[in-house]
Amino acid sequence: MLTITAHFMPNDYLIELVLAYYSTAYRLSDHGIEIRIGAPNTEFDEFCRKRNICEWAFLTAFNPASVQTSAQADELSNAKLKAELDKGGFRYCRGLGVPDDCMGWEPEVSFFVWNIDLSTSSELARQFGQKAIVYGNRAILPSIIWINHR
Repeated sequence: MLTITAHFMPNDYLIELVLAYYSTAYRLSDHGIEIRIGAPNTEFDEFCRKRNICEWAFLTAFNPASVQTSAQADELSNAKLKAELDKGGFRYCRGLGVPDDCMGWEPEVSFFVWNIDLSTSSELARQFGQKAIVYGNRAILPSIIWINHR
């Protein structure tokens, strides 16, 4: 399998932020599956195969621009993202981005979105001020995709 590591990476990224994205465990909350960047996972592959998931994205609206915000603001933003996913007719399940303990970030409530293409998932991330998403498909291991905010 091929791993995509970046579309665009702004110059102002700090090494600690990049490490935080790569060291986070991306969990499908209702299914007990954990995704790691660049790591093969047969349980996850089987989950996708059984549900005919050809491509996917792990999205959140928490902490826009990678700046920690209040729980209330995060919940409101995620509710708006959920409304966009519903409006688009996307199927999804609850997710949770759980950072490595040493990074100082709280877990982020997220959505594992089924059969969403890279362009659409990137646009949603841009709309909600995200610096990156996790994306994959049958040929690409879970990858961080950096978002260009034009």
